[in-house]
Amino acid sequence: MKIIIGHFGHEANTFADNMIDFESYTSRGLAPQNQVLSDSENTRTFLGGIIARGREEGVEMIPTCVYTAAAPILDRDCVQKMMDRILPVCKEHRDADGVCFALHGAGVGEDILDLEYYVLTEIRKILGNDIPITVTKDLHGNISPESIALTQGVFGIRKYPHTDKFEAGYLAMKTLCEILRGEVETETY
Repeated sequence: MKIIIGHFGHEANTFADNMIDFESYTSRGLAPQNQVLSDSENTRTFLGGIIARGREEGVEMIPTCVYTAAAPILDRDCVQKMMDRILPVCKEHRDADGVCFALHGAGVGEDILDLEYYVLTEIRKILGNDIPITVTKDLHGNISPESIALTQGVFGIRKYPHTDKFEAGYLAMKTLCEILRGEVETETY
């Protein structure tokens, strides 16, 4: 199995009187694509769980990006620069069997009220409607029916503080692998 993975998380503060640019949003450091797996493996994060189960399943994982932050609304350029880390990987790996991605559920960009829906829509434009996608979400995200309709599984954390991110990521990858083996039936978009 070949699965595209990544994490683009944004918890928007829509009450802020400014938007945030890419450099400010990623000020803690954005790992290059070739370090996404090594930086996230063995961590108690969404991506840590995704990678752990992927390793157990023998999945070929194709990394895109890993970054999350609470911040004001992302300006259009910031959203585009994050998508520039995701979409070219999808184009290069159109033969992928699935996508397992960590999102937040409360992302907002300039002129993009539902960032998660936007991300999933752009991925679907490239990979099509038949490929299964599972995602993780934060427990207090604003999860739209439209974004849910673009996936075959949404796996949220249940604890605050968020001590169960690893488990949500692990379950998202486990379920995606079960879908790909035909062990779980889902509807496609």
